Formats: sequence, C-alpha cells, structure tokens
Amino acid sequence: MLAIVTGAALLIAGSYFMATANHSTSGRFSPGFIRFTGYASMLFFGICFLYGFWKLFDKKMGLVIDDEGITDNASGVAAGKILWADITGVRTTQVQSTKFLLIDTVDPEKYLITKNRLKAATMRLNAKMYGTPVTIPSSALKCSFNDLERIVRRTFEANKRK
Repeated sequence: MLAIVTGAALLIAGSYFMATANHSTSGRFSPGFIRFTGYASMLFFGICFLYGFWKLFDKKMGLVIDDEGITDNASGVAAGKILWADITGVRTTQVQSTKFLLIDTVDPEKYLITKNRLKAATMRLNAKMYGTPVTIPSSALKCSFNDLERIVRRTFEANKRK
C-alpha cells in the first residue's frame, strides 16, 4: 500500500503541473483540454492516494478463509463474503507483474447487487475481462501469491466435497 500512496502522490504532482502550467496552443491538444486532463487526473489520483493512505491504517484482515467461505476485503472492489456453496472454481491470471486469484461463482450478479455503482461497474469490467467479477489481487495482501493460491484451492476442494 505504501507504493500506491507514493505513486499516487507523484502522479498528483505531475497532474498539478499539467493543470497549472502555461501551455502553448501550437501543440497537439488545446490548453483547455490539457488543464481539464490535469484536474481530472488530480481528482482520480487524489482518491487513490486517500484510499491507499486509509488502507495503510486499516486493521481489517484483507482476506479471511473459514468454513463458510472467503471474506474478501483486499481491495477497493472487494466482493465481501463469498460462500463455498457459491464457488464453482478458482483460477489465476497475471496482468503485468500483478497476479490475481479469480473466484468463479454460480451467480456472479449476486456479488454485484450489494455494491455501490462505482464498485459494481468495476466488477462488471472484471467480469468481462476475466469471466468473473471476483478478483483478488496479490499486491493487496501480505502473503505470497503461491501460499494464497494453495490455501484457497485446498480449502475450496475440502469444502466442495462436503
């Protein structure tokens, strides 16, 4: 999370430069468009900064695996409680250097209904890209991805047989 906070702070500084610098009109984009992009970027990365800063001091466990299922609190689009009875499979994917645990469910819409609009929209994008709205990024947890995958798969298999 410290990397997210630091990166967001640097991007806010760059966005501030875009928004406030004196831009010439001979470039590819108009000065108004560059300013608007700078302010929009400052807003977006400001939200990322605040979220990362908040998560630095958040004492809630990122992921809880128990007999009922998985409770996902790992990211800004965390799915919450996912019951073993709803899980049909566990897969992995990687985007650049970040690995994701993908949780396939019987009814993906069930996990979109309780989310706010922004979370639901992001989870719908995840569903289009990965085939499931429930994605758990390795970067959001304090354990190795291999350990996470092994524990989730083993617990899923044990609960699937029940």
